[in-house]
Amino acid sequence: MSKIVCGNLTYDIILFFSSAAILSNLKYIYNI
Repeated sequence: MSKIVCGNLTYDIILFFSSAAILSNLKYIYNI
Protein backbone atom coordinates (compact mmCIF):
# COMPACT_ATOMS: atom_id res chain seq x y z
CA MET A 1 0.00 0.00 0.00
CA SER A 2 2.71 2.50 0.92
CA LYS A 3 4.46 1.87 -2.40
CA ILE A 4 1.24 2.56 -4.29
CA VAL A 5 0.62 5.75 -2.31
CA CYS A 6 4.19 6.95 -2.88
CA GLY A 7 3.91 6.18 -6.58
CA ASN A 8 0.64 8.08 -6.87
CA LEU A 9 2.06 11.03 -4.95
CA THR A 10 5.11 11.17 -7.20
CA TYR A 11 2.85 10.96 -10.26
CA ASP A 12 0.70 13.83 -8.95
CA ILE A 13 3.78 15.98 -8.32
CA ILE A 14 5.08 15.28 -11.84
CA LEU A 15 1.67 16.15 -13.29
CA PHE A 16 1.52 19.35 -11.23
CA PHE A 17 4.96 20.53 -12.35
CA SER A 18 4.42 19.59 -16.00
CA SER A 19 1.06 21.39 -16.09
CA ALA A 20 2.65 24.45 -14.43
CA ALA A 21 5.44 24.41 -17.03
CA ILE A 22 2.90 24.15 -19.86
CA LEU A 23 0.89 27.05 -18.43
CA SER A 24 3.99 29.25 -18.08
CA ASN A 25 5.04 28.37 -21.64
CA LEU A 26 1.58 29.32 -22.96
CA LYS A 27 1.73 32.58 -20.99
CA TYR A 28 5.15 33.32 -22.51
CA ILE A 29 3.92 32.55 -26.04
CA TYR A 30 0.82 34.73 -25.70
CA ASN A 31 2.83 37.61 -24.21
CA ILE A 32 4.80 37.75 -27.47
